[in-house]
Amino acid sequence: MIKIQHAKHNQQAVRNGDIFYVKFKHNGNSMLNVNGSVTPVEFILEDLPVDDFLLTRVDYLIAIDSIIDVSKFGNRTALTNGLVFEIDGSQVFKNNADVMLFASDSTIDTAKIGGTTASIINGNWSPLDVFQHAIISKKSDLKIIVRDDLTAMPHIEFGVSGIKLS
Repeated sequence: MIKIQHAKHNQQAVRNGDIFYVKFKHNGNSMLNVNGSVTPVEFILEDLPVDDFLLTRVDYLIAIDSIIDVSKFGNRTALTNGLVFEIDGSQVFKNNADVMLFASDSTIDTAKIGGTTASIINGNWSPLDVFQHAIISKKSDLKIIVRDDLTAMPHIEFGVSGIKLS
């Protein structure tokens, strides 16, 4: 269960060791460019050592080898089944516009990935920006599910930042 808590209610000081950033992973792999079209592939917070945490941000990076088209997902056609972000409910991304509209902040840049120049969409979703509250969550409540074949994508990953509560 996810609870929304106003930041003023948390009067304890946050120690440096309580702040974290981890990537969603599947068997140690943080790259979401897998084939989930037949069997969906779940990416979870494998490296998060606690179950309860205060979610402050979800970050993403999607690399494309050409000009960004909002009707596509990454560098391929729009997804049939979608990439699912689960957080006490589901947000389904089927194209680049879905990802960019979900985000609190998005940028489009170019970068070298493996020696190749690529366009990238990167950004984040911050519950603090959207709700002016932080979200208390359980590690098991957050996941990314790949339900299409993303193997042709050069780079795609999601991560979260927050504060450990347990």
